[in-house]
Amino acid sequence: MKFQWKIFFWILSLVAVTFGVGGYYLLSSVFQSTLHREIDMGMAENQTLQFSMEMAVAALPEDYFFASDEVRSQIVRALKQTSGSDHFIHMEEKDGDILYTDPLPLRSEELVESLGSGERGYRILQTEDGAYFLETALSMPLYNREIILENVMDISHVFSERDNLFRTYQKIILCILGITGVLTLLLARLLTRPIRGLSRITKRFARGDYETRGRIKSNDEIGMLTRDFNSMADKLADKIYSLEEQARRQEDFADSFAHELKTPLTSIIGYADMLRSMELSQEDTIYAANYIYSEGKRLEALSLKMMEMIVLKKQDFDIKPVEMQRLFQEIGQMIEPALKQDGIQLVIHAEKQQIFGEPDLLKSLFINLIDNARKASARGTAISVTGQKQEENYVVTVRDQGRGIPADKLDKITEAFYMVDKSRARKQGGAGLGLSICANIVGLHQGEMRFESSPGEGTSVVVSLPRERVELW
Repeated sequence: MKFQWKIFFWILSLVAVTFGVGGYYLLSSVFQSTLHREIDMGMAENQTLQFSMEMAVAALPEDYFFASDEVRSQIVRALKQTSGSDHFIHMEEKDGDILYTDPLPLRSEELVESLGSGERGYRILQTEDGAYFLETALSMPLYNREIILENVMDISHVFSERDNLFRTYQKIILCILGITGVLTLLLARLLTRPIRGLSRITKRFARGDYETRGRIKSNDEIGMLTRDFNSMADKLADKIYSLEEQARRQEDFADSFAHELKTPLTSIIGYADMLRSMELSQEDTIYAANYIYSEGKRLEALSLKMMEMIVLKKQDFDIKPVEMQRLFQEIGQMIEPALKQDGIQLVIHAEKQQIFGEPDLLKSLFINLIDNARKASARGTAISVTGQKQEENYVVTVRDQGRGIPADKLDKITEAFYMVDKSRARKQGGAGLGLSICANIVGLHQGEMRFESSPGEGTSVVVSLPRERVELW
């Protein structure tokens, strides 16, 4: 069942129950009040008849009163004229002898039998045709005898008024429920309109329209729900775009990896087939063997880089105190021969500072950065490495005087297999994995890495590592 119909039926049911119970209680109270007023009138009339009877017979002899029906009838008629009552009157002795009676419509023997001397009581009686009568009876001593004095009055109008009131109230209830139903339905549709709109938006979002958002028109709970949905949609859209980008990168990674394998393998197979099936001159044989060797070395380097990336993702590393100045001294000794061979100078200025990290990973990080700078530098230039303490971090800057990187490519250079100059990188044995490995190592140490570069002015890589102890991700 839709929410608007739930609102409709709940409010309608609440109104029906409230007015039904409240109206029944009110009408019942009015009826009971009227009925008790009639009972009080009947009891008062019976008491008046008692006083009038006592006064009328006070001067009459006992035999005269009980012996003559005409005398008793005259006394009762005089009582009716005096009291102005047109109700039915009945008078009998306690033993059952009737002294006077009007043609009573209904009479209760149980009421008479239940009365003691001097007691007065009443009963409400109903005839077969639906009429109601109030019977009031008194047991009174008269001439040393027990006399029952009864008066019966028609109170059908009280019950008729009650029934009329209930029928009228039922019509009022139906009108109220009709008006309430229309207003409630309009109110329910108005209240649920934002929810229906939000439902349409969620369906559009589920179909792939990740830019759709709900309009916040109020600060109530529905407005809060819309705001929370928009916040969730923003985060979910970012996550979806991130997954799409990750899927694209994985696809590019697979394509690039296949390409990086295919090109050298094709050349190796081709030259190997030439050596196997053809008689070549010594010069051509040496050329083919050198090509096979160089491409094999490049595949070896690619395999090592791939292995390094896999190890980064699979292995748990132990963090240790690392003295950065000593670390760069070791790195300089390791990489200086290759730099000298290319005619490139390495200048290291590292402040003495201990940080916490994995020594081998940190070595791999800075060797990759320096080697990347070497590949971008020309003979006769220099690569500078500086390490400084800054607030809570140790900041390392690797700066070269190479070709530089265009601004639109800076955000891609840490992607696997991405190379700014593919032909030059392949000639130098690169596979586009170095900076991707560096980014992973920096991330493991909860650090940051950024690039500053302009074409023709060189590139600076700034790595910021926390000095305090951290747990590797």
